[in-house]
Amino acid sequence: MIPKAQIKSLASVLPKKQLLSTDLEKQINKGSKNVTLPRGIIEILTGVKQRRVADESTNASDLATQAALIALKKAYLDVSDIDCLIFAAASGDIMEPATANIVQENLKLQCPVFDIKNACNSFMNGMEVAESLIASGKYKTILIVNGEVPSRAVRKSVDGKDQLRRAFAGYTLGDAGAAMVITPSDGVRGILYSQFRSYGEHWRQSTVLGGGTRFPRDSDKGYFEGETAGLKDIFIEIGPQQIYETLEAVGWSLEDLDKIVVHQVSLKTFDLLVKEAKLPKEKLVIVLPELGNMVSASIPVALDQVQQKGELHEGDKILLLGLAAGVSIATMALVW
Repeated sequence: MIPKAQIKSLASVLPKKQLLSTDLEKQINKGSKNVTLPRGIIEILTGVKQRRVADESTNASDLATQAALIALKKAYLDVSDIDCLIFAAASGDIMEPATANIVQENLKLQCPVFDIKNACNSFMNGMEVAESLIASGKYKTILIVNGEVPSRAVRKSVDGKDQLRRAFAGYTLGDAGAAMVITPSDGVRGILYSQFRSYGEHWRQSTVLGGGTRFPRDSDKGYFEGETAGLKDIFIEIGPQQIYETLEAVGWSLEDLDKIVVHQVSLKTFDLLVKEAKLPKEKLVIVLPELGNMVSASIPVALDQVQQKGELHEGDKILLLGLAAGVSIATMALVW
C-alpha cells in the first residue's frame, strides 16, 4: 500500500497554568450546594492528576496560531507555501464565521480555509480530509490547526448528586493546541489507511447542549455533560474490532507497531480497552495523568510529546485510535 500524503511536521502548545485535580475539587466544593467531593476522588476515578488551563484572554484560535507557527518553522515553510488551512477542533472562538478565518488573519494567510468539528475526533477528521484533498491533487500543502479550551465548559457549581454525576466527566478536561503540515508522500512515509465510523443513536451520551438552535441563549446549557459508563461500554464493544480491521488492511500485526496513540478519556476506560483489544502496553503513549483529556488535541499532543522526547523515528509504524462523543471511532495507520 503506497501512501498518498504524509506528515511534514507536527507541533503542539500547552498553556502554562497547571490545575491540580485536588485544587479543582476545592473549587467545586466551594461553588456547589449539597455536594462535597472527597479529596483525591477525581484522580482515583479518572487517573487525572492535573491538566493545563488557558487564561481568560486566550482563545482556541490563539492556541491554534501558536502551534501553527511552530509547525511551519519545523517544516521550513513560509505562510505563502500553505494552499489550504483547516481548523479542526471541538472548540471554537465564535459561532460564525469559522474560527479558521480568525487563524487565517493571525497568520496572514492567503488561501482557502474552513472548520471541521466532530468532538474528540475533529483533528483526525482533519487529517482524513487533508489526505483526501492532497490525493486528489487539489492542494499540495495543507495546514491543520487546533485549539481546545474545554476548561470553560466545566461545571464547577453543581446542585445535587445527579448534576454532579453528569458533570463529572468534565473534570478530566484540559486545554491545548496542535498543528500539523500535510504534504504529498514520498511513497514510503505517510498515512496508509484510515477508517471512521459513527453511531449517531448515542449522541446524547456526551454533550454541550448550548449555542445551537435547540438552546441558543440558555447559559446553563453551556457546560459539558456526559454519561461516562455508557461511553465506556460503547468504546469497549466497538473499538477493538476496528483496530484489528485497520491492522489487517495494511498487513500489520500488533507486534509490528512502534507506537499506539489512543484518545484517553479516563485511565479506567483506557485500561479496559487495552485489555479487551490486547494492546501491548509498552507501545502505548499515555499523557492523561499530567495533561487530562484535551478533546481533539489529545492525539496530536500525545504524538508530539513522544516526538519531543526523541522517541519517534523515521519509518516507525504508528496506530492512532480516536474515540469521540457522537459517538464516533477513528483508526489510522501511518508510517512516520
